[in-house]
Amino acid sequence: SRSALMFSGALHPTDGCSAGIVANHENVAEDSEATSLSFFTTNSETLGERLRITTGGDVLIGGHSSAIEPMSYESHLEIHGTDYGAGINILRYSNDVKGPQIVLGKSRNGSIGSNSTVNHNDELGQIVFGGTDTGWESSASVRACADGEWYSGSVGSEDNTDAPGRLEFHTTPDGLDNLQERLRILSNGHVAIGDDIANDTGMFKVIAADGQSDDQYVGQFKNLEGTAGRNWGLLVTAGSNSTDESLRVRNSAQNRDHLLIRGDGVKVTQSLVLVLI
Repeated sequence: SRSALMFSGALHPTDGCSAGIVANHENVAEDSEATSLSFFTTNSETLGERLRITTGGDVLIGGHSSAIEPMSYESHLEIHGTDYGAGINILRYSNDVKGPQIVLGKSRNGSIGSNSTVNHNDELGQIVFGGTDTGWESSASVRACADGEWYSGSVGSEDNTDAPGRLEFHTTPDGLDNLQERLRILSNGHVAIGDDIANDTGMFKVIAADGQSDDQYVGQFKNLEGTAGRNWGLLVTAGSNSTDESLRVRNSAQNRDHLLIRGDGVKVTQSLVLVLI
């Protein structure tokens, strides 16, 4: 059953309802008082539902009567549509350097409005991209996680708040249905790509696992500049003396150098030596 508050236009005596708020009494049980609210407006003389507050408190925009909950994400806000209307625009008009923002946050406290310190590796927020075959499947995601111990405090006027975080980029490989981490930006600014991604061993690290770069280069640098005298390759700036290393090329077993250029510019190569006895 329904109860309604309707608004009518007055341009012509024959005008019908132009807007309304309808309480939908859900008949899930004889003594049920479960009720949803629907908000209607008129577009080109057609009255249509624009927003619904479900019995569970979910807000649905776009005219659908129930929450879809893709990939089992039971969010309280859903926007549905069949065109560009299925989106969100956040616009700020202000004569300053600031822009609009989206804030995702996490507290370890189970009471809303109360704060407890998050733990290392806690997920602070994520953006998930998905699609459907027979059902909804996640295909990629960007996640922010705590990347160390968090604490707050101060000594005098000094702020000692510590909130390390990292960004993780995940994709789903062809032939599988589970997300896998591909790239990580750590709290110290180090970037890791590929395998062994959680082990921080350098400012920039790329490791291809067995089969991950089959019959392919792990990395390529190409300069397609067509102007003569302006086509440069790779610049490596490091080292100043004989104990520094500017460039080292090793075999996959990590037990032999193919090429070593020291910080003082001396090139050291190792070749295979056969010893006959």
